[in-house]
Amino acid sequence: MNRSQLRSQYLRVNRNFEKQYYPKIRKAIHVKVQAVIDDLKAGGYDRAFTNLSTDFGNDQLHGIVQDLYVNVGLRHARLTYRRLQADVKKGFGFNTEWTNFIINYLKQYLIQKITFDVSNTTRNALMKVLTAGTIQGLSIDQMVGKLEDWPFERYQAARIVRTETNRASNVGATAQESTSEYEQQKEWLSVQDFRTRGHNPKDHANHVALNGTVIDSGDQFIDPRNQDRLMFPGDPKGSAVSTINCRCQAVYVNKRDANGVLVPKRKTTTVIYPGQRQRGQIITI
Repeated sequence: MNRSQLRSQYLRVNRNFEKQYYPKIRKAIHVKVQAVIDDLKAGGYDRAFTNLSTDFGNDQLHGIVQDLYVNVGLRHARLTYRRLQADVKKGFGFNTEWTNFIINYLKQYLIQKITFDVSNTTRNALMKVLTAGTIQGLSIDQMVGKLEDWPFERYQAARIVRTETNRASNVGATAQESTSEYEQQKEWLSVQDFRTRGHNPKDHANHVALNGTVIDSGDQFIDPRNQDRLMFPGDPKGSAVSTINCRCQAVYVNKRDANGVLVPKRKTTTVIYPGQRQRGQIITI
């Protein structure tokens, strides 16, 4: 499969997941919007402001994001694994290991950040709407009407589902690499259209320039424009200008030596020195 075919496959698979999860994520965001609507109806602006000012969580979104990561990540782990089996000629996949990798990565780097950032952004946007409503002297019914068809809710859901679906696909490909018995390399694959970062000289990142960059799996891609260091497209340790709405992919390939032979991963060994304790015992050599 050439790079153009791979690019088309990634986009097709991710679009299908985006369609599946967009209504779920929008519904989770709307739970917060509906709470404000209910507060407005029950107690007016004062009650809406008071309850909103202390609301920072979104348990429903938390569960949806984890489900998205597992399903999207596993799909891309399997796609990458199957593509590389032409080299290896064996293996049945590592669904349990990949799932654990994805969930652990999500818990370590992403889930709290995603849900907090979304909740905080939604909360701040709602505060601005309520503040504008009081300044303009809008009635409760008028404010409720604005919130029942609030454009921000749609835009927020679209941004989240696009960003996290793509990020999950790259986490899944990384999970595949973690179970491989061979060394791998990864190539940055950018979408070839005007929306890709770098086409515009004013863009704060340059994914056009990164396209085709090949590095070892444990190394980091370096954006030539902002110097962000990314393990993969959408790396949560990167800045927002490098990751939000990113559609790029990391394509993994098996590494070969100068003779074209697959390079096995080095096995780690433990050396036990005289007098060293192991499981509570003194080891003598």
